[in-house]
Amino acid sequence: MSKITQLQTFARAGYTARGIVYLLLGYFAWTTGGGEGTTTVMRRIQDIPLGTPMLFLIAFGLFGYGLFRLYGAWIDLDAKGSDAKGLFGRAGPALSGVAHLMLTVGAITIALGAGKGGGGEREMADTAQSLPGGTALLIIAGLFGFGAAIGNFIKAWSASFMDDLDAKAPRVAKAAGQAGYGARGVVFAVIGWQILSLAFGGGGGELGMEAALQELRSRDWLFPLVAIGLGAFGLFSLIMARYAQIRNVDLGRQAKQAGRWFRRG
Repeated sequence: MSKITQLQTFARAGYTARGIVYLLLGYFAWTTGGGEGTTTVMRRIQDIPLGTPMLFLIAFGLFGYGLFRLYGAWIDLDAKGSDAKGLFGRAGPALSGVAHLMLTVGAITIALGAGKGGGGEREMADTAQSLPGGTALLIIAGLFGFGAAIGNFIKAWSASFMDDLDAKAPRVAKAAGQAGYGARGVVFAVIGWQILSLAFGGGGGELGMEAALQELRSRDWLFPLVAIGLGAFGLFSLIMARYAQIRNVDLGRQAKQAGRWFRRG
């Protein structure tokens, strides 16, 4: 089995990339006292020595994680089932996969010297709203944001993520994971609220993680906790990169089998 094409390789590379991004998110939020989203963090990475090669490595990791989440949802890696409840449960990993593939495009765009502007999330929302049924799409997106928030809060409370870790994982994994998922829950709740506000005629500002963190700046007691939590989620992601229990699949072999199936068809 080629190690390059193993699903496990893509997953671990993705957890590493996610860990780096979230560590920097938490660090910049804490040290600057302001909100910086993933795009701004990637721009900062580009400005450091060897930043462009590092961005390409991060892009590879994010691509791997996106592929891992999408393929995991397709083959039902988490055994959610194929009924309505199971399909809804598999939608979360699929959306996560799409989001990380979009981050991959963003990282490559910045590494190539493009993408200096901002407001991409708001532009996409405005475009969606201008389409027939666009307001309904925004409402659904906002509800998904709240759904993601609830899912993260449940993980933080139950620590169910520990089931995905090897028994040899360090003890700090539980605390880091709970703090991280709790912070993500707060951020996703704010994003969901911002999208719903836009759908119902309010919310004239930007959208996305950076805008959510900017909104949280006015909560003096909450913002530092969220900043620490985002950094903790970065640490937890790095622990996942080393100790996650991942059902392995040889993607190269799967692709060859799919190719033979299409040729026969």
